[in-house]
Amino acid sequence: METTHLAFLKDDADAYITDDTKVEVIDSFSGPMMEAQANVAVTDDTGSESTHAFVAQGAWVGDVDTGLYFGYVGTASYILQTGELNYKTNDFIIDDTVVEDVCIVEVDADGNCVGDAKVATPGTYKYSLYGYTDGSMYNIFAAEFAYVGFR
Repeated sequence: METTHLAFLKDDADAYITDDTKVEVIDSFSGPMMEAQANVAVTDDTGSESTHAFVAQGAWVGDVDTGLYFGYVGTASYILQTGELNYKTNDFIIDDTVVEDVCIVEVDADGNCVGDAKVATPGTYKYSLYGYTDGSMYNIFAAEFAYVGFR
């Protein structure tokens, strides 16, 4: 499990297969971050207690030093070990920072997390690809692309 690149695709999702001018691949510039834990105890909003194991990995891509355009790409896998977990949000690790309570269900026009809660029972497996982009020139750089992908 590893994320190493961020790819920006022009025109449509398949054009880059036959035309390499339709893709811009941004390489990672930092070694991959990896974290794994087991028996993580959680109490959800309903009061239900559970434990889970997870592994998360990610890397910075682009050029953070200049601040022009860059991003972070990551992947995480979770498996519920015991109990039941009702959840609408997830925490994600970006480098050494935990970004807490990111909504993973429907969001209304006001930005409220309003979708139905997901329910996990022992053995439930959850996989996430996540990331973000930033930089003073990111909007200009990204304007010519239609899709973003991970590698």
